[in-house]
Amino acid sequence: MSTTTADTIFSQTAAIDLSGSADTGFAWIKKIGFALSHAWSVSAERRALSRLSDDQLCDIGLTGRDVTRESKRSVFDLPSRNGR
Repeated sequence: MSTTTADTIFSQTAAIDLSGSADTGFAWIKKIGFALSHAWSVSAERRALSRLSDDQLCDIGLTGRDVTRESKRSVFDLPSRNGR
């Protein structure tokens, strides 16, 4: 390999911006961590609902049937952010 070819390869690799690659490489890890944390929180809320008495459920406008339906949902069956 000639010096000019080596210089060209070096200058091209030096010009590659690697500053953003670490951020984008770890962004998916942050997203997965957030999703798991959110799933855990929703699961905990569902467990807490199942421990409420009928009177307490009535106070918040729910029935035992509502809670049973909610508690049977998968841990990854999460409510969307827009409330649907």
